[in-house]
Amino acid sequence: MFKLLKGRYKRKVTCRASFVSGHCISSEDLHASSKPVQDTQTFFLLLLLLGLLTLLPLLLLTAYNYPGADDFGFAVRDRTMGFWESQEYFYREWSGRYFATGIMRISPLVWGSIAGYKWLSALLLLAFGGALGWLAHVLFSGKLPWLQSSALAAFIFCLYVRQVPDITQSLFWLCGSLTYQLPSIMFLILLAYIARLIKSSNTGKNNWRVLVSAVLCVMIVGSNEMALLMTLSVLFLLVVACWQYREEHATHMAILFGVAFIAALVAVLAPGNYVRMSTHPRYAEFRWSIIYTSYLSLMFFMQWGGLLLIASVLYVPLWGYKLAITGRSDLLKQVDARWSVLLYLATIFVMQFLFTWSTSDKATPRVENVIYFYFVLGWFFNLQLILVQYPGLFKIRFFPSFKVAAFVLLVVFHFSLNEQVATAYLDLVSGKASDYKNEMESRFHYLATSDCEVCKVPPLSAIPATIVFKDLAWHKANQDYWVNKGYAAYWGKKEVLLTKPNNKAEANTVTLRELLQ
Repeated sequence: MFKLLKGRYKRKVTCRASFVSGHCISSEDLHASSKPVQDTQTFFLLLLLLGLLTLLPLLLLTAYNYPGADDFGFAVRDRTMGFWESQEYFYREWSGRYFATGIMRISPLVWGSIAGYKWLSALLLLAFGGALGWLAHVLFSGKLPWLQSSALAAFIFCLYVRQVPDITQSLFWLCGSLTYQLPSIMFLILLAYIARLIKSSNTGKNNWRVLVSAVLCVMIVGSNEMALLMTLSVLFLLVVACWQYREEHATHMAILFGVAFIAALVAVLAPGNYVRMSTHPRYAEFRWSIIYTSYLSLMFFMQWGGLLLIASVLYVPLWGYKLAITGRSDLLKQVDARWSVLLYLATIFVMQFLFTWSTSDKATPRVENVIYFYFVLGWFFNLQLILVQYPGLFKIRFFPSFKVAAFVLLVVFHFSLNEQVATAYLDLVSGKASDYKNEMESRFHYLATSDCEVCKVPPLSAIPATIVFKDLAWHKANQDYWVNKGYAAYWGKKEVLLTKPNNKAEANTVTLRELLQ
């Protein structure tokens, strides 16, 4: 293993042997396969358009976004507890997520701004798209024109939105966004800083980049356990690669890995983690965790892999072949694809195992959101590594009809009636979002102006599924429901109850039928 890591089986850069046929594939062969793409910009423009059509309804829906679940409860905590007091309490009693606990204080609800809540959700959405775009431009500067790198960012953004397990908990519920989505955004920024660090020989700027990257590592690792594993996995891969091929950056990568590892120990060894685990009666069952995690990891690939396989048919001719040529001198090209794929699979397994071992259950959708984020990025990173190191496996002609068929399938799946993008558009055009806004404004006005102690509010008649996570429970169902408690504490009431249960969210087929009548 030591010899393998040291590059015993390094492949030649200028001429690589095919793993299947044994013949040599030259740069000219690979370049010829990519020529049809260079003759047209149509696909890149279409993908940019698809990205904009995906972003538009989500951005518009932020104007109709309102607090839910434990947004109010955390705002009360941060109003009443000092920063260090809450950090110490939650570290000792609930969780080692020191950064997630602290960052909640930026919630506009702490100073009573509902409008600020909406603006912050819009900012986080734009920051995610912007971080993807910035990373693409930094990674492929000098290799891809602006249009092509922007189209690649839009491509990844669309794949994320289409299959993220719960878009509400990812982009609209503020507590979920700050705990799970913000570290994903910071991870993209971290990768961009590391890419600039590796490309540069300016000592002064590199020292600054290492410092910023180290701070990002501390914040990401302290946000949630999946982000912790994702960061350690990628940094470990970079340490090995730099150790083998770029010794001038090996120290930088080792410093970042060391910082992330120490931060991970601080997070993992928090007493609160074990207090929280004890609330699950069947936690730490090793055999069950291994078996169940193996099953769930396989399900991830079955659930998410189909669409990514279709997307790969577009990726290879549009970007993959060209990057395989222009990126041959890059550090990441030197990473052994076999070890990278193995680490990728192991990280996905450990992500789910950690949750199952801690709770004996399947990861919640907000946790799966981070796993899927890593799943998508790792998929295309490893695909590109394989293209560079085994070009003989991909010496096929991607006829225009293949790309057209793959693009059409992606668009059809992307805008499927019961999927997230179509739901976002229907929430807007059907009036659900507008009705929800009016009902929530009426509810908040009543709670702010009424002198009631036990306040009963009407149920929501409109449920825009894209932006509603958890609302108040009906009092006969559960008078001590944690959402109700958060509402009551925030508005200074003894109890806040619904007069009857909320209406259920309509199926998209029903909404569309009503819209067309």
